[in-house]
Amino acid sequence: MGLWRLLAAGPAVAQSSPSPNPGFPAERLTPAVGPTAFSQVEGGRVPAAGQVYVVASAQAIYRPVVLRSTLSDVEAAVPVEYHTGLDLAAEFGVWRQRLSVGVGLPVTTWQRGDRLTRTGSSEPSAFDTARPLAPLALGDLRFRGKALLTAPDRPTDLAVIVELTAPGGGQQDFAATSSFTFSPRLAGSLRHRVFIGAAQVGVRFAPQRWLYQTTLHHLLEWGAAAGFRLPVRRVGLGLYVETAGVLNLVSDSPLLGVELRGGVRLGWLRGALDLGGGGGLGSLSPGWRASAQLRFFWDTIPAAVCPARALTWD
Repeated sequence: MGLWRLLAAGPAVAQSSPSPNPGFPAERLTPAVGPTAFSQVEGGRVPAAGQVYVVASAQAIYRPVVLRSTLSDVEAAVPVEYHTGLDLAAEFGVWRQRLSVGVGLPVTTWQRGDRLTRTGSSEPSAFDTARPLAPLALGDLRFRGKALLTAPDRPTDLAVIVELTAPGGGQQDFAATSSFTFSPRLAGSLRHRVFIGAAQVGVRFAPQRWLYQTTLHHLLEWGAAAGFRLPVRRVGLGLYVETAGVLNLVSDSPLLGVELRGGVRLGWLRGALDLGGGGGLGSLSPGWRASAQLRFFWDTIPAAVCPARALTWD
């Protein structure tokens, strides 16, 4: 969660500094999927057995990775200036309305930046700073399980999510993490008539990585969102806002970043379309973002509610 805009101690590094080994994705937004999903934030509701939720997401972001001097705040490098990508995720209900499993995969489709060539390093490293960014790269493959802790079909719900990621090969091009990560988190939501609110918080256990004098390690990830349905007939229509952030837990630099987003959701038959955008505050956020998310819903058992309303937080 949150997007990366890193700080470095200066435009060049002394011989004693760690070799550059970033191994993190420039795009940190993973689309939420399921009955109480916003853009990235999700609530506690779990799909019933036989229900399938799918989301295909397209993102464009500006300056997600920028290096600045911690002393003068002078820009040292822009490893990733522009980035576009796709993400496909699915959630499958496997037991009543209490247990589901999911998968997801992001793909970088195009990016531009100086890829650390302006920073320089005299140490040997597996991270080749002279090579240009690869325009196409695979991100972190995601596997997850979600379990509802409260009673189903209540206005409030709480769930636990456990996610495991594996690098897809783009870890040398700011598209994937350098190795496996593990993230347990809590997600909850509240529904009242046409309103829904959701929040989530978790810890991502990740390998230690260095970008010159900046150290990245385990992360605290959080998010909150609110939305409401508009009183229209035959289709589902909703508006929402959300915020998401990340905090470096094991480092001399906390590297806090917060992103604010908003969007509109149009639901029809068994699908929905989200159009939104936003921008960041702090060091781990993009200058701006534009996004489109296409959602689908299937149910092997006759649905109890209109599918269009199911995708607009009914």
